Amino acid sequence: MRKLYLILFAAIFFAGCAKVSDITTINGTFTSDAPEGVLLSIPEMEIEQMVEVTDGKFSVEVPTDITTVGNIVSGMSAVEFVPDGTVLTINFDETTPTVTSDKPKISTQVKYDSFMQGIDALLSKEDVMSEEQLEQEFLSYCVEAIKGNPDNAVGLTSLTNIYYMLPLERLEEVLGYLSPNLKEKEQVKDILTSLDAKKSTAEGGMFADFTVIQDPDKEAESTVKFSDYIGKGKYILVDFWASWCGPCIREIPNLKNVYETYGGDKFDILSVAVWDKLEDTKRAAEELEIPWNQIVNAQQIPTDLYGIDGIPHIILFGPDGTILKRELRGPAIAAEIAKYVSAN
Repeated sequence: MRKLYLILFAAIFFAGCAKVSDITTINGTFTSDAPEGVLLSIPEMEIEQMVEVTDGKFSVEVPTDITTVGNIVSGMSAVEFVPDGTVLTINFDETTPTVTSDKPKISTQVKYDSFMQGIDALLSKEDVMSEEQLEQEFLSYCVEAIKGNPDNAVGLTSLTNIYYMLPLERLEEVLGYLSPNLKEKEQVKDILTSLDAKKSTAEGGMFADFTVIQDPDKEAESTVKFSDYIGKGKYILVDFWASWCGPCIREIPNLKNVYETYGGDKFDILSVAVWDKLEDTKRAAEELEIPWNQIVNAQQIPTDLYGIDGIPHIILFGPDGTILKRELRGPAIAAEIAKYVSAN
């Protein structure tokens, strides 16, 4: 596997990368079962159009941008491409459609394909590697790809694959590898904003307050503040969750266990529903028989404020509102609470 990585790294990192033309030409071929047209989509450029197929062939021109990825769909087949300024040819007659460039030595498309092949090679090892080992290999692979591709779609795709898995210091370091133009991408700006939020709400600091209108039809009586529950003299475990989130639901038994074990004058739990429909949250909370306090309909307000990229995100707050521990899961929840609160 190491040998494979080295080969792929060479393809990704040492091939040249230059914009050949302001226009990227995409040619497609079908030798059988040709459709009447294919769907071209480049969301970042707000391009979505049908391209006519004539005599099993199509051709289309799009603006060049080596930082973005588009796709062309034909029936059940889809292929990603980077509009890199070379002439790209898509062959739809393969089991998996293939993309080739007329200038492979300087094509970002070629580098992108090599990167994705490396991801596939890693994923094929999931049955023979531990989850932790696979994650570390994946992180290392993507970080090296970012270093070697600080200004193109390979680096951007690598970053979006791993940013939420990195500790704050490591994420800040990795973001430093990016070129100025890549830092102007909306995806990267969002990550930088999230990083700032995480740093301002890091462990050891004080909680950040927010206000939620839980029922738009009853604004006055349904408006709550986070500070109505936090910093009131109790250790509070806050579970940011949603009804549609499987991992969130699977944490409920762990939360019920610590609630029954430690709940009382010194400890309590608060659920904060995010990214969810109000009616779905209420129904799930009732079905799950959640006995502790809840804030519903918070949507992205707390996740933006705390830099939360995924849920469940469970945080333990101290009696004065100090953030004691973020990203608690599974057995670690009870172990952390036991440091501060005695069992009933």
